[in-house]
Amino acid sequence: MIPEIQFISALGPPGSGKGTQCARLKERYECEHVSVGDLLRAEADDPDSSFSKILREDWNERNDGFPWKVEIAGYFEEIVGSIHLVLLLSSPVEVLEDRLLQRHRTDDMETIRKQIVVFEETTAKVLETYREKEMVMEVNAEGEVDVVFLHIQEAFEKRAVKVNRR
Repeated sequence: MIPEIQFISALGPPGSGKGTQCARLKERYECEHVSVGDLLRAEADDPDSSFSKILREDWNERNDGFPWKVEIAGYFEEIVGSIHLVLLLSSPVEVLEDRLLQRHRTDDMETIRKQIVVFEETTAKVLETYREKEMVMEVNAEGEVDVVFLHIQEAFEKRAVKVNRR
């Protein structure tokens, strides 16, 4: 018998630490991390992909966080499997802006603010849907990496999330 795979979706605005914390989760627990955003960006950039035009159009500014639409979440669950939990990493806008500026990307403050607003607008309905199902586990991601990870572990234990420790 094949064990059921549990999917935990990590959501948060750009700069909230999704990639960092998912890497820590992978390291600490017996789990895998698949960045759907990275996969979709790679697919959108592939000129030979039959999906690249669609992804470029829809993924255009929604390039952080998955799922970003209720329809996309439904499609994922239908094709891949049910999302069991949504880990929402929250931080004040000022913290997000500082983190994103420190990444030394070419983004200016206007671009960064636009990305944060787009995240909030596009994921609001998805979060509402998952909140109604009591599936959202919100964690304050404002602090240092180790402190945030400790908050995530505590939240997992409080919600009795079944993960194996390495």
